[in-house]
Parts: sequence; C-alpha cells; structure tokens
Amino acid sequence: MASPITKPGYRKGQSPASKSNTYPAEVLTPDEVRALLAECSPISSYGLRHRALITLLYRTGLLLGREPRGRGVVPPGISVGGPG
Repeated sequence: MASPITKPGYRKGQSPASKSNTYPAEVLTPDEVRALLAECSPISSYGLRHRALITLLYRTGLLLGREPRGRGVVPPGISVGGPG
C-alpha cells in the first residue's frame, strides 16, 4: 500500500514547511576553495568543467539560483540564466 505522501496533490494548496526559513549565504574561505579545486581531476573533462564552474562562481560572487545584479558581474561570453 502506497503512503498518502506519495499520492498526487497530498499538500496541494499548502505552502512548504520551510518557506519562511531563510539562511544567509556562506562564503567559502580561499583555503576551502583550494581544497575543492584540488579534488577536481586535472585530466577528465568533468574535472575541468567543475574546476571552471567553481572558479567562476567564486571569483564573481555568484550564488546558485540567483540572477547577478549590475553590469560587468559576469565575464563576457558567459550566460547566466535560469530555466526557460
């Protein structure tokens, strides 16, 4: 028997329980960023991609899920946008 939670429309019309919770952005220290970059493979294409994304996010101060404000925040040729 399926749980009622998995049925469509279980919480329809109700706001999420975590909607009012907002948390400040946690800025990584340079040492934490270096540790992340050290874990990226220097050989594989995925490692190079991850390294580029981490570097872009850290150097520009972008937050995932947020649109950048102001001109010149993102380097030319980089498109930052959401779905749609």
